[in-house]
Amino acid sequence: MKRYQVSWDMVRRWIKEQGNQLRACHRDRLSEFTTAILEIDHYLACTPLSFGEPHFNYKHLGLTICIAFRGPLVVHYGVNKKNKTVYVSGLDWR
Repeated sequence: MKRYQVSWDMVRRWIKEQGNQLRACHRDRLSEFTTAILEIDHYLACTPLSFGEPHFNYKHLGLTICIAFRGPLVVHYGVNKKNKTVYVSGLDWR
């Protein structure tokens, strides 16, 4: 049951580049990478505030900034509870 809209706009290029690199050089890790992205998307859409660890709030923007780990990835994101939107701002390898 998705309750939040997840925006991947800020990291879309990184995901594509990493996927292409894994396809070319590390096919064995591609499945792990893809699974982690899908799981992150699921948790961010359903329970973003309990999935990650809140770090601080931008009260004037209504954003809670969080960090979470899934598989080989770390994700940084902001949650706007009022608009039910999650903004993925960073994604990287652990």
